Amino acid sequence: MKKKVLVLTTLLVCSAPIINAQFAFSVRPGFQLNGASFGQYNEKMVYYCGLQFGNASIKYEDDLSDSKIKLHLFMPFIGAKFYVAKKDPVRTSININVFKPFIFGKAIEDGQVDNTFGDDINKIGIWGGQMGFETEYYFHESFSIGGEFGIRLGNYRYKETEDPEYKDVVNLNMTYVAISLNFYL
Repeated sequence: MKKKVLVLTTLLVCSAPIINAQFAFSVRPGFQLNGASFGQYNEKMVYYCGLQFGNASIKYEDDLSDSKIKLHLFMPFIGAKFYVAKKDPVRTSININVFKPFIFGKAIEDGQVDNTFGDDINKIGIWGGQMGFETEYYFHESFSIGGEFGIRLGNYRYKETEDPEYKDVVNLNMTYVAISLNFYL
């Protein structure tokens, strides 16, 4: 997977002179996940890649045990924003991307690391995508602030390797809102 992301990023950066594009950078704070992306911008579209990150730490104590779980989520994504209307200084667009989350973590039970927890995490497979409608207000030729509303689709799979018949599948679809600060060079 790392090799694919590296190849896609290299193609994205190296193709800029061919398609007469400019550099684009965006930061998105949000309720669900925060992220940043970079990509190539031209008058019709922006194509980009980026990374979102999240982590959690859960601690449980009672008279018999002391447990702690630490989880980290890295979610690389690639996507494109297609401009559909322009009336200076406002532009509207359709934003589409796909993402592949990776989960890392460990569990500690009474001071001892639970080695089976990492194995269980490796059995999880998640893919997703999102599509939204965005409006950007350009307060300078290189800077804009945007608002987006859309739907995020996710597919979660847990497959037991010892029992090939056992498989959990969950589809989680939810709407999202995002505010972005965008820089175009």
